[in-house]
Amino acid sequence: MMNTIRVSEYFYSIQGEGLTVGVPAVFLRLQGCNLDCGSSGGSWVCDTEAVWKKGSKHTILELYQLLMINFDDAFQKGAHLVITGGEPLIQQAAVIALIEQFKIKPFIEIETNGTIEPISQLKDLVNQWNISPKLSNSGESHEKRINTQALGWFKAQQNTIFKFVVSNASDISELEDEFIWLDRLPIRQKFLMPAADNRTDLHKFYEPIIELAKKQGYSLSQRFHLTVWDQKTGI
Repeated sequence: MMNTIRVSEYFYSIQGEGLTVGVPAVFLRLQGCNLDCGSSGGSWVCDTEAVWKKGSKHTILELYQLLMINFDDAFQKGAHLVITGGEPLIQQAAVIALIEQFKIKPFIEIETNGTIEPISQLKDLVNQWNISPKLSNSGESHEKRINTQALGWFKAQQNTIFKFVVSNASDISELEDEFIWLDRLPIRQKFLMPAADNRTDLHKFYEPIIELAKKQGYSLSQRFHLTVWDQKTGI
């Protein structure tokens, strides 16, 4: 069993994106990622890069105790635990060990870029998979950002949603060429999300992205945290 885990931050807020937007949630951001969106071009930059590139090591027990000291009341009231990054599945053995510490497990969401297939022990511990496969607008190479086998695993799970960062119609064309299987998914399992890392750009993109979602049959993912707190992190 993994005994340590690398953590960038943890805080209590609300879910700002996807299917469970608005639900109170404890966010656990793990350190590190296998992608670096925006660092080599592309039309947008990862909005949490400055956070997930830093962090500290904790024992699993130490981290569990910190979460319970700070957020036990929130969990008792129904707050979700959102495990994010970076890319949390880099440390999935540690994630399993952490979740198994809970005597009463909260609703668990994992935010991942879809390039790493979960190991079998993790499947039954997660209530919702929030998958954000990257398009070429991320600036990452196809080889780095697409793992067909991992995406096949995620799309076979009924508790998966997919979120795509887009800014224009050409992004939609790429999306539908690359992910032709999306056409078979229910509309509440696939979301378009504006390519913005600040409040001003977010509101500029909302209207055209809403029109694309209506036309192509996707749900719109808000980025509620940017609307309220702009570029602040950890809240």
